[in-house]
Amino acid sequence: MAAPTPAATHEDPEPNPCIFEVAPGGTQEVVVELTATSASGAFSFGEVVLTGSLDHLVRLPLAVRPLAIAAE
Repeated sequence: MAAPTPAATHEDPEPNPCIFEVAPGGTQEVVVELTATSASGAFSFGEVVLTGSLDHLVRLPLAVRPLAIAAE
């Protein structure tokens, strides 16, 4: 799986669930959590690549823009 590559860091996120089966016509929700290590405000781009049982690929593009938030 490829991940967005911020200017300062690189981390490979792990999708949840990482192994699943989808019936024909079915759907599957996949959650990818990313943790920003700095609030650069710049976009980073990458993709999550899923490999099927027939060795086919599904690419899910990602765009991430870490921003600073005020603590309450």
